[in-house]
Amino acid sequence: MNLLFVHDVKAEIYKDEVFARSYGYDIWKERYLPSFDNIRVCFRTKETNKNLNGITDKSSGDKVYFDTRIGMFKGPDVFFSKRIKKILRENIKQSDAIIVRLDSFMGLQTIRECKKMKRPYMIELVGCAWDSFWNHGISGKILAPYLFLRTRKEVKAAPFVVYVTSEFLQRRYPTNGINTNISNVKLNQQNQQSFSERIMKIANMSDQIVLGTAANVDIRYKGQQFVIEALGNLKKLGYTNFEYQILGAGDNSYLKEVAKNCGVQDQVKFLGSFPHEKVFKWLKEDLDVYIQPSLQEGLPRSVIEAMSVGLPCIGSDVAGIPELLDKKWVFQRKKNKSKQISELLLKINKKNLEEQARRNFLEASKYNYDILLEKRKNILDRFKCSIGE
Repeated sequence: MNLLFVHDVKAEIYKDEVFARSYGYDIWKERYLPSFDNIRVCFRTKETNKNLNGITDKSSGDKVYFDTRIGMFKGPDVFFSKRIKKILRENIKQSDAIIVRLDSFMGLQTIRECKKMKRPYMIELVGCAWDSFWNHGISGKILAPYLFLRTRKEVKAAPFVVYVTSEFLQRRYPTNGINTNISNVKLNQQNQQSFSERIMKIANMSDQIVLGTAANVDIRYKGQQFVIEALGNLKKLGYTNFEYQILGAGDNSYLKEVAKNCGVQDQVKFLGSFPHEKVFKWLKEDLDVYIQPSLQEGLPRSVIEAMSVGLPCIGSDVAGIPELLDKKWVFQRKKNKSKQISELLLKINKKNLEEQARRNFLEASKYNYDILLEKRKNILDRFKCSIGE
């Protein structure tokens, strides 16, 4: 049985190999290929002359085929492009089953084409359309109501839906179809030694506190600017013992300007992009606190990954983040975010860090990868049975 997988994620092509952050080949091999013979993938793609091996995740591999004709379109263009619609229809026609990740423009258009062609599809809902676009400039605020309502309509009517959250997305986008909740996270095997090393790291830490966020640096709703502004607030009060490491691809010029304006450019480090397997080493060895200051999320994998190595975490009250973190370390997006972050940073001490390390390490155990794989296999089997195989 042939699977088509559609999402708006941006991918790059280097010497016929496809690279996409957080879409390493293991995702296809472990989650989908056990249930399907091969996978056709429609991402946004562009060619690059930069060797991305060892820099970001290699997505291409055996039995996974990318349709690179899609190109790097601007979101709403997909609703009007006859060329893209034709490519989607060709892929749908050649596939036995279709999985669409939302929120995404290409995903919504794929669902429309599937309905026209009476082809079986499943939705994986990984983010909130309203939050994504309302926090994305003036044009985003114009698009947000339409995309929210259309996504809500499609999820309601979908025969199968996989949510990444336990509660949040289910409330905003209820469905009448068969559904389950499965996080997209893939954790390294948790072990007591890793936790013990975290407790020792906390016990031996100096006054210097290293914060970190993993997210693209050119998407403003990821919120790194609020942390930088918080460091500026603290510097005015005489606190300069915080370093902020930002891991992620993209144009960092806006965040650099924010750091300069706040007078903390020497406290902010831009690390660029890592392959996923190196992220855990960074979380485990380099950071004292992980912070997710987003204005839009589903259930952020990076937070669960940080928790799995016993990292204390701070996050916004967005989407699934409050499902993960102790409410004492969650700030409200509707209030002065940088001020709230400043106040939380001043509360950091060894006792609080150890308490949160223990709590987060235990909470992360709920996201055992083998359990998540079994849940995914079960719903994929039901999806395939509904098709007739």
